[in-house]
Amino acid sequence: MSITRAATQPNVARRPSSSRQQVAQSLAIDYLDLWSASNRQALQMTPQFYGPRVLFHGKRISFGSLLAEKRRFAQRWPNRSYRYRPDTMNIRCEPDGNTCTVQSTFDFVAANSALDRRSRGTGTHELVVSFAGERPVIISESSRVLSRRRQK
Repeated sequence: MSITRAATQPNVARRPSSSRQQVAQSLAIDYLDLWSASNRQALQMTPQFYGPRVLFHGKRISFGSLLAEKRRFAQRWPNRSYRYRPDTMNIRCEPDGNTCTVQSTFDFVAANSALDRRSRGTGTHELVVSFAGERPVIISESSRVLSRRRQK
């Protein structure tokens, strides 16, 4: 699995003329692309996507706590592939333009060959993207698995 668009930073930082809705959509797509990459690449680039404090699955956490959680997840599932279902993406931007919420459904495959484990299924997630700073960042993230098939 490789990633091209998010190899250096979220692609949206290089598109200032795009509408906020398009920028939020691109950031969400780049984010899932990133988490389909190697652990090294995903963990190295994750900080580019987030603000200093994040509402993560309903709990306000620091940037450091978020990175620790992402590290644990990457270690548990070192091989991952995520694919958006494009027809499911819904983007709402606040009237003031400071935030946009991206909701979507995605298919996933996650594996840990060392433990001989594999999980595949469908999930949904919601990202809130803030435009308050010098670049757009994720300030809230939540997701849940809709269906899963685990294989040993």
